[in-house]
Amino acid sequence: QVGEVLGEKINVQDFQKLFDEYQDAIKFTMQRDNLSETELNQVKDQVWQQLITNRVIETDAQKVGLTVTEKELQNVLNDGTDPMLSQTPFINQQTGRFDVTILKQFLDGYEKAKASNPQQAEQMKTAYNYWMFVEKNLRAQLLGQKFQTLYASCILTRQKQNLHLKMKMRKHKSNWHLWHIRL
Repeated sequence: QVGEVLGEKINVQDFQKLFDEYQDAIKFTMQRDNLSETELNQVKDQVWQQLITNRVIETDAQKVGLTVTEKELQNVLNDGTDPMLSQTPFINQQTGRFDVTILKQFLDGYEKAKASNPQQAEQMKTAYNYWMFVEKNLRAQLLGQKFQTLYASCILTRQKQNLHLKMKMRKHKSNWHLWHIRL
């Protein structure tokens, strides 16, 4: 066990798997084979912080029934403007922007290669794993945004209710004063 989040023990294997995903993603985007000791320590800290954040948001979101649907994810992909997407290899050379069509072609090609050309699939695996990392993080980001929006709307609703109640009380108080003065 490496720690505990909300009473749930985090075992070494789960943490290591997440650490490896982050490390591979960084190496993929930086086009490097290795990271320095300092960089690895920074990645460990980042992974731990992300793990805590994700667990807290997932737990709270689950309590209120919040999820990220395939349609919501697809909308983000179709829009193509999320900064995370611009770091993928699925960029249209003419527009310089993420292109969901290029992603779909890659994913189809990867599935075909797995079935018919294992050597080609192995060459594509790093990019595929990177995409899985991006998609997982996009889902976590969307869930966090939905939860923040819900939380903010609850606060605003509560503030509006309190303001409305104060206004009612002032109105009733002033009506009482008027009634009292008339007598």
